[in-house]
Amino acid sequence: MEIIDKLIALSESPFVDIAIKGSLIYLAALWFAMVVWVARDIIHRSNNILFQVSMILLNLVMPVFGLILYMIIRPSKTLLEKYYDEMEYSFLSEQAGEHQDENCPRCEKKVSQDFLYCPSCTEQIRNSCWSCSHIYLHEYLVCPYCGKKEKSRPLKTTKKTEELVETVKK
Repeated sequence: MEIIDKLIALSESPFVDIAIKGSLIYLAALWFAMVVWVARDIIHRSNNILFQVSMILLNLVMPVFGLILYMIIRPSKTLLEKYYDEMEYSFLSEQAGEHQDENCPRCEKKVSQDFLYCPSCTEQIRNSCWSCSHIYLHEYLVCPYCGKKEKSRPLKTTKKTEELVETVKK
């Protein structure tokens, strides 16, 4: 009984009371910091509001278990890291020649580099050489591969030239 009496007397001392209150304040601050960290981290890693709210609430209710579970299922990359990876991939694919679409000069729609005509507006974009069969831009007067001139080239009219002809006729 002496041991129990000494423990009761020790627990009633002001030092133990301050130590218990300090420990509780420290644990509350640690819990709050953990919830704030999880909230900030999940906002940077996911756009899914339901996932964000559920992880924050889980860490509010069950701090240690919620943090362990969050660390297991959280996305590996932040949204910014994913964006940079996509930008790097698109840049490298353009450099490698995988991204071969370009815009039609007339209608501005996407056209593949191997098309001779725009499928939307039927504008001729490229020529096929009658001599070497290479494809080259329609603006070129000669084939850049073999140097042969194209056989016959119709006069290209645009809206501006048609308007000028109309004004001259009047």
